[in-house]
Amino acid sequence: MVTELIKAISIKLNATFGDGYEIYTKDVTQGLKEPCFFIAVLQPERMPLLGNRSAQINPFDVHYFPKDETDNFELIAVAEQMMDALETITMINAVQ
Repeated sequence: MVTELIKAISIKLNATFGDGYEIYTKDVTQGLKEPCFFIAVLQPERMPLLGNRSAQINPFDVHYFPKDETDNFELIAVAEQMMDALETITMINAVQ
């Protein structure tokens, strides 16, 4: 499930920002190409509900690394676009 969520986030970021932005899902020790996004999986947890049901919580952290780290206007613009884009994610394309 987490893998499909990562794929869905990647697909949505690519659809929003295009091929000019690299999207990383694994740690990069050298050779990071900016501008780029890094998708980090935080601590997933499962909460028991009534009966045999449970709720799965999968928090993610999406980092943006700009070409110019001093350009605050770019950081703000990308943050706004990213929040709008990731508000709704369709899992259909990620599962295929």
